[in-house]
Order: sequence, then C-alpha cells, then structure tokens
Amino acid sequence: MARKTKTRPPAVEGELIRLTALQLAIIASIESGPKREQYGSRIIQDVADDLELKDLPLATVYTALRRLEQRRMLTSRWGAPGPDGGNRRRFYRVTPDAARATRVVGRILAARLDGKGKRGR
Repeated sequence: MARKTKTRPPAVEGELIRLTALQLAIIASIESGPKREQYGSRIIQDVADDLELKDLPLATVYTALRRLEQRRMLTSRWGAPGPDGGNRRRFYRVTPDAARATRVVGRILAARLDGKGKRGR
C-alpha cells in the first residue's frame, strides 16, 4: 500500500528564512554537488563533516530531507541502478526559493559574525 505524504503549499518567504542548521547544511551539500544535486548517503557524510558530528543518525537526515521535500524546498528523482546491479540512488535538488533563502541566511550570518550587522534599533 502506497504511503500518502502531506504536501504543504509552496513556502512563503517568511517560512523560508526559518531553516535549522541541519536543513541549511543539507541544502549546502546538495548545492555543492555535481549538477547541483546530491544523493542521500553523500548528504549524510557532508552534513556530519560540516556540523562536526561523529554520529549522525540516518533517520535524522532522511526525516529532514522528507520534510524539506514536503515544504517544496527540495525535489528528488531516482537514479539508475549501479553498474554492478546495486541499489538505485535517490538524488535531491534544491528549489530556487530554497537556494535563495539559504543565500539570505548566509549573508545575514556573515554580516553578523563580521560585525557589519545592524545594531541597536
């Protein structure tokens, strides 16, 4: 029996900015991949390295991937089986809105950490 997944309407700008460190690391991994797409186990390795985690549960990343896809921040496709008949890989791609939101968050963090952010309103 096919499992039904909830699909949220396209994320609005305010929602796009509310991304967790894990979600940002996932999006960064995907954006840095060949053809700006990445498969699950590679994303897990990148995220663990980026967040300096020794043990990153697979379910944590796959849950985040599924939620990002439900929020229409990611799309995915199944790749072909490996040359030795191995399992197919699921490749993820970041939507333009999610990529834009990630760049905005990156600029905000860079400005704040460099001391150039807005102060004392």
